[in-house]
Amino acid sequence: MSFGGLFGGGSSSGSSSSSSSSPSTPFPAPTSSSATLQRIQNAVSQQAAVANARYLISKVNENCFAHCIATPGSSLSSGEHKCLTACMEKYFDAWNVVNRTRVP
Repeated sequence: MSFGGLFGGGSSSGSSSSSSSSPSTPFPAPTSSSATLQRIQNAVSQQAAVANARYLISKVNENCFAHCIATPGSSLSSGEHKCLTACMEKYFDAWNVVNRTRVP
């Protein structure tokens, strides 16, 4: 059984030579599997980056808030603001060092 018609290959007769450059198919020809793989890898990398960023922001909020804010109020004092800024910068710097070391 051939899936050529479903995946851009044309007819199910097994002959893929006449359908490899068909402009009417919405999917790329089977010969572009490396390009498709690259697009999938890029999408997975982007999703992983978003997940890492969310985790980083969550941890920054959790740790820096606990360290810098003694009693929550309606606004931040100047000292709390400076503490949060310094804490976030240190956390981001440490995160970047770890990721540069971990990811080749």
